[in-house]
Amino acid sequence: MAKSKKIYAWKDPGALGKWSVVLLAITVVQQLAALGLNLIFGAAASYAPDIETFTAPQLAKWAVDMVEILLLLTSIVWGAWIWRVNSNAHVFKPSVRFSPLGAVGFYFVPFVSLFLPFQAMEEIWFVSAGKTTQTPLVMRWWWAALLLSNFLGLFALRLPPADAAPLSALGNLGSIVCCLTFIHIVRQITAMQRERYPLIQLGDLPSDGDSVIERLSAG
Repeated sequence: MAKSKKIYAWKDPGALGKWSVVLLAITVVQQLAALGLNLIFGAAASYAPDIETFTAPQLAKWAVDMVEILLLLTSIVWGAWIWRVNSNAHVFKPSVRFSPLGAVGFYFVPFVSLFLPFQAMEEIWFVSAGKTTQTPLVMRWWWAALLLSNFLGLFALRLPPADAAPLSALGNLGSIVCCLTFIHIVRQITAMQRERYPLIQLGDLPSDGDSVIERLSAG
């Protein structure tokens, strides 16, 4: 007996997109503050031999807790938005390669997290636009910044605080670029999907058809 194919229903990604942008913007502010602290601690390391005492982890515990809460909230909303726009992509084009579960879950799977989440996001972009073109530069910057910030963060955890500060600062810069570029991606994909769906509903554009831009130009 052949396995029935799941039927996806369109849902407006606007609200999740807005909350994603808000949380990403707050993360940018938090990373700017962390960048400043890492630069201060890094500069002080050459003058304060007891840098571990100087950083006073107990004094920064509240900041760490806030960062963890923000990361959790951002990850939940980010994941929900990715799930939503991937599901919508299946409405536009049933032959979409990645499922919503894969598009979100790949971020947490070792090794494949280095490339499959990017491919899934790239596919969502192309299907939402209705046209396969060259990968947008902003998407390449986003993925490079995400990988860089993650690698630097993991490596910095293995070092003493005095030595980790410069790497952590670079990681903060990577996180800022990652958030800013992803804000653009969220806004663009959300806008493309909200523009494309009414055209499909009106029968002006097939769900697996041509570019929105091409059809509008032809009309």
